[in-house]
Amino acid sequence: MSNFPTNPSTGATHAIGDKTWEYNGSAWQKIFSGDGIRAIGISGGAVTIGRSGLNFDSDTVGLTLSLHSSGNTASLIIKGDALASTSGRAEYTYTVVSGVLNPPNATSNGQFIYNDDTGQISIFKFDNDGEDFRTELSSAAAGGVEGVSSKINVVVGSDDRTKVFEVDAEQVTYDGTNFDAASSNLQGNTAGTGKKVTVFIDQGSAFIRAKEYRFPDGTSASSIVTSFNGETGDVTTTSTVLPVAGITATSGITIGGDINFTQTDDAVIRNEGVAQIRLNSTNTNIGGVTFGVIGGGMTLGNDVFTPNSFHMRNPEGEAFLDVSTTNVQIGDTNSVNNGTKILVRDSHNVISQTAATSISLNTPDVPINSKLSHSGDADTYLDFAENNNLVLRAGGNTAMNATATNTDIGGVTFGLTGGSIHLNGLNNTSIALAGPAGKNISHNGTNVFYFDQPNGVIRAIIYSFQTSREVSHSGDSDTFLRFPSNNNLQLSAGGNIGLHMTASHTTIGTGVTFGIGGGATFDGIIQAQGLTLGPGGVTFPDGTNMKTAAAGGGGGVTSSIGFIIDGNGSPITTGIKLDALKQIPVGSQVVRTSAYVQSGVTGYSNQLELSFKKIPTLSSIASEIGTGGTTLDIGITASSDQTTFVFNGTTSGTVFYRELGNLSNSTGATIDAREWVFPHVLNNNANVDKIQFFIEMAPT
Repeated sequence: MSNFPTNPSTGATHAIGDKTWEYNGSAWQKIFSGDGIRAIGISGGAVTIGRSGLNFDSDTVGLTLSLHSSGNTASLIIKGDALASTSGRAEYTYTVVSGVLNPPNATSNGQFIYNDDTGQISIFKFDNDGEDFRTELSSAAAGGVEGVSSKINVVVGSDDRTKVFEVDAEQVTYDGTNFDAASSNLQGNTAGTGKKVTVFIDQGSAFIRAKEYRFPDGTSASSIVTSFNGETGDVTTTSTVLPVAGITATSGITIGGDINFTQTDDAVIRNEGVAQIRLNSTNTNIGGVTFGVIGGGMTLGNDVFTPNSFHMRNPEGEAFLDVSTTNVQIGDTNSVNNGTKILVRDSHNVISQTAATSISLNTPDVPINSKLSHSGDADTYLDFAENNNLVLRAGGNTAMNATATNTDIGGVTFGLTGGSIHLNGLNNTSIALAGPAGKNISHNGTNVFYFDQPNGVIRAIIYSFQTSREVSHSGDSDTFLRFPSNNNLQLSAGGNIGLHMTASHTTIGTGVTFGIGGGATFDGIIQAQGLTLGPGGVTFPDGTNMKTAAAGGGGGVTSSIGFIIDGNGSPITTGIKLDALKQIPVGSQVVRTSAYVQSGVTGYSNQLELSFKKIPTLSSIASEIGTGGTTLDIGITASSDQTTFVFNGTTSGTVFYRELGNLSNSTGATIDAREWVFPHVLNNNANVDKIQFFIEMAPT
């Protein structure tokens, strides 16, 4: 055993093996230098071995640690006084986004996203440390109950830098993962994106605002009215009537709605105690003038007195009633508009009516004593001279005199009985139709004769005109329309019968006869545009002549029939194309075929393939036509007859036109008269959207 030194000084050390002691002034104390803590563990959990030290730390907001040592003793002090203030708080990362089409969507731990344009927020269920914050979020969501509001507080650094988002439960969408809401109000600015923040929620009775009150519609107020017109506490109305002691206004009262009086007796408006306006359920009296509530009448309790000069004016200030002593004008009295008015001039025994256009008397009877005259024209008038007598004068001349028995007009008397007309003159009195233009005679309102004054021609409206033989030109006996016998008509000019019609035929001139059955006979040579057709055949303008036309083998006269297949901007589809159906009028044979594509085809493997079919009659079903048709030979390629036309490009360029050679014989290429021909598209990997085909034919 090793002995410790005697009489050591304070601080002296003594080693035994790998262990060391230090003298503290009264005893030797072991120094922990080589045999530290050997094992550290959590009860029922992990254990670490061979450690010489143990550190303590706190990751909980509000929980603080402090360490003190004295000699070989170390003291760890844990303070949790601030835990009460951090209960229900969580740390998040605050992010600000923008854009009305960019709704915030928190999807991972610690996300708190705010859209500065829409006011929407999104909070994930776990905070930055993965701690569960769902209890607090669920409390704020409140199941969407209307009327429940919450404050979501976001602390940036310290409580004096707090943003407050106010949300209503009915605007919250919460599925246990995301808390999404539209913030109805924001206290504080939206800066601080990307920072770590502390989030806690005030809800229900804890939702108190320091400066303002917020209402469910989002409006706020800094104070509340506690009394109204002396009434405090609850202010109660009965049927929208608010009982008050009285309202006094020194600068007038502006009322935006109705004033309702509820008393059963008269409601009175007074001035210095004198009733000026009195109202009840039937009428209103203002200063002695009573206005009826029902019907809108007005009752004057006495006469209406006006001064010698008095006017009533419209809203524009224009007088529409002008009283000047005993003379009264009604209407446009100042003539500032159209001057339409009525003037009663008692001083001159006259009533004048003035109107720029017309005066209407809407009455079944207008009695007058005697005359209706032209103003300023004393001898022009309509006069009721006596009972049953009417006289019409113009310039002193009696134009008409009507009595109970007859009417005299300018010397012509019309009797009321029998309808006769008497011309009061000589025996040779005539009916003259005079004037610068033609006159007419009508029957029952319809003109039957027209007289053209300049040349003396009479024109008649005639339904049927009959003659026994002919209608001829005066002084021109060989120019006529003649009916020699029944069912026989001749039209002649100068003795030349240009048209002769019978029941069986019609002859024009002397050599062309048309039969009723449709045939035509030409007794001569026909000439047209240098081409002569006669017994000698067809003679052309250059003098050449042809009597016959070759048939078969593609020789002789040929014709071309065109087909257009149009996809209207889209690639042509496969199948039969009845929209390009053609009927061949005469028996023919196919000579050869050609095609043109306006946009061209590029590439040898890009092809459009089709054939042509014929059918004697049309079927009512399109598919039957395609099934029943016969495929035609349409040309030669490499000395072989072809039934398919292939339009493709080349490896070096674009092809716009292709044609097949002449067929060597008519086998498989003949078409009978009135047969139908149509194209059948077999392939279109070239995506051609429009193609034109031409089949050259020769008559058989």
